[in-house]
Amino acid sequence: MLNRTLDLLRALNTVEPDQWKGLLEGAIVRSLEEMGYFLDSEEELALLEELDGLQAQAAGLGSRLQRLAYRRRAARLYVSEANIEAANQTVGEILKQAKDLQAGRLTAEQLEEVRIAEIDCSVLRGDIQQLEQNFERAYREYRMGIGRLVAPGTPTPRGDLLRLGFDLYSRLARAPREHVAASEAAQFAAEAARWGAGFSGL
Repeated sequence: MLNRTLDLLRALNTVEPDQWKGLLEGAIVRSLEEMGYFLDSEEELALLEELDGLQAQAAGLGSRLQRLAYRRRAARLYVSEANIEAANQTVGEILKQAKDLQAGRLTAEQLEEVRIAEIDCSVLRGDIQQLEQNFERAYREYRMGIGRLVAPGTPTPRGDLLRLGFDLYSRLARAPREHVAASEAAQFAAEAARWGAGFSGL
């Protein structure tokens, strides 16, 4: 039913975008949220890219922050598919969008969403470097992400930040000993467990 609704809204949006664009965006978001587990990567990426095209001219902060979140989702899929070129391009888009958002007047909560996106980019860029076999640069990216994660004055981590903390520390804990010493890896493993416990308790 959702697929047929999307096809209808696409046709209507082609004729009268001012009237139907918002409804098409909403239907795509609903498809991603309700059908995400049933979509293969290609289908999910197609919907994410279609949504981004619709949201590209969004002016409202809510829409721009939502766009940022969905670009992060697309980037993770590109990394999982080992599509390095698309992953790099999407991460670049996320960082540019984050910078543009920071130039405006944001609430503390909105600033936190932007910071989460930037930290997520450290995970993504590190993962891309691993795909390219640039392990030293990958672990440098993860360390940079941790620096942003635990910077002085940042709020108590929760939600996405806890997941990102686990991702960053666990990747460093699993690093080969030529890149991360055994004693440091043990510390990273302990931190991964701590952040992971907070995330699983949500």
